[in-house]
Amino acid sequence: MYYKAFFLILIIVTIGLTPSFAFAEESDSISTNLEAYTSGEVVIVFGKIVDITPGLPLTIQIFHNDNLIDVAQISVAQDGTFAQTFNALGPLWSGDGTYTVRGFYTVDRITETHFQFKNTLVSKTSVFSVNIPNSGVFDLSYSITGGEVKEIILDKDSYSILIDTVMEAYGSLKLQLPRESFDSKKDNGVDDVFIILIKDKDGNVFEAQYQEIETTSDFRMIEIILEPGDQTIEIVGTYVIPEFGSIVSMILLASLASVIIISKNRFASIYNWKF
Repeated sequence: MYYKAFFLILIIVTIGLTPSFAFAEESDSISTNLEAYTSGEVVIVFGKIVDITPGLPLTIQIFHNDNLIDVAQISVAQDGTFAQTFNALGPLWSGDGTYTVRGFYTVDRITETHFQFKNTLVSKTSVFSVNIPNSGVFDLSYSITGGEVKEIILDKDSYSILIDTVMEAYGSLKLQLPRESFDSKKDNGVDDVFIILIKDKDGNVFEAQYQEIETTSDFRMIEIILEPGDQTIEIVGTYVIPEFGSIVSMILLASLASVIIISKNRFASIYNWKF
């Protein structure tokens, strides 16, 4: 009798001391692929909704200092997962600091995360005096964001403008090309396109698109999108100062065709975004 009572007490005490292994209920989650971003980078927001309602979308909002920066309404997969990209560019992406990402599924199901953002689109404007072999110099006005221009030369062998840059972030380079010194024209005198080649820090060469943002009788202003690590931009036209002439440049364009064919075209379309 006493043995039975002893074992009963022992069982009760053992149960009381045994930790509970009940699993906590999984909750909704939201994250970003990086902890910090700079201008032009892509913010990837992803996560999972635990208990989904078929057909009910998820609203994702990005805030900075209580100001709504961007918003998207997306579908949630059958397993509850979701993902959405945001381009960190535009007038609203201007302030440095902590940004908040909030996911709204229902009025009582809100989850959030945070990331740091730094606006690197500080425009630097200057005029560079480009040396013309045996013919003096000409002034080339430019403005750059996301980096700086280190050197600009006129290559007498390739009859092109070579621009050395140090790009620390996504940005752009605007150039005011003086027609009397450098241009690109067809045989009938109509403006033709420039060839833009970019070499990055790994030595890869890309053909890049550009946007012509202003044209006058004196100059053509173009804008080229740049990425971190871009080091050299080569701009090829069909006309360099009269001492060089345009025929040689046309031959050069033909020789560059093989380079362009084997190089990767970085931008499939001109300007999916603007500053």
